[in-house]
Amino acid sequence: MMADGGGRGLSHARNERVARVTGEAVTFLDGDAVPVPGWRDGP
Repeated sequence: MMADGGGRGLSHARNERVARVTGEAVTFLDGDAVPVPGWRDGP
């Protein structure tokens, strides 16, 4: 997880984080999203 400390907006923050990713997948969860057990496994 990475916190946004730049103050340049959501799109900028997400683009900046995507540029740093070294993993296979990227997921952004907004403040109103609540992941449930198994959410990464798909349907």
